[in-house]
Amino acid sequence: MNNFDYIFKYNSGNNSYKIRFSNKKQIICDINNHKFGADVINRVICFVQKLNISLRGFPIIFRFNNRIRIADKLSYIIFECICYCMVQHGYNVKVIIDYEHDIRTCGIECAPVNLLLKGNCQKFVEKFSSEIFKNHYCKLITDKVKDNPAFLSLLYSDIDTFLKGAGINDIRRNDISETISELIGNACEHTTSDCYIDIDVTDDYYKNVHNQPIDTSTTYFGVNIVILNFSDRLLN
Repeated sequence: MNNFDYIFKYNSGNNSYKIRFSNKKQIICDINNHKFGADVINRVICFVQKLNISLRGFPIIFRFNNRIRIADKLSYIIFECICYCMVQHGYNVKVIIDYEHDIRTCGIECAPVNLLLKGNCQKFVEKFSSEIFKNHYCKLITDKVKDNPAFLSLLYSDIDTFLKGAGINDIRRNDISETISELIGNACEHTTSDCYIDIDVTDDYYKNVHNQPIDTSTTYFGVNIVILNFSDRLLN
């Protein structure tokens, strides 16, 4: 995933951070937060900045020591990007995590990161690179994908097919697919960087107002979308 080093270049780490080995010859990154958001991403960045080539032979464990609430979809997608790039650079990555979520973040249940709970790095890379399965769609848009002049049309078709299978009506489906394709086209054209897209469609939820009975008369579902690229050439 090109330009990914920008996440480290523009986010300076904690120089006092020390790499710690367990008695099983594993390198542990302990995360004690109760909320998975920007603070956790910063913690992970500080940890990764301290790694070097000589440590590639040791398993790297991201260990969440509390049941953690996912703050937003972008946070766990960025974490997945970090894990993906680590695996691509030869690190053996495992994640130990127990999480809770809501309608905005329940996509983590089918996210590639779950494969790292068993340390299955190869399957994780495959699923991260491209997947259309049930209520989850993701794709890494690399130069190889962009070499096809029709890649945006094919992307539109894939997303439209995925959303149709999830029960999204024609008008909404067209709006979503068109907007996503345009944003990805802009990112690829103006920033010359890889682009990542992740979509999940939730199950039904009920409206829950604090201190009031849950209203079961109407159900709601969400379409959660992340479009992500790393570049110093910003869109207007």
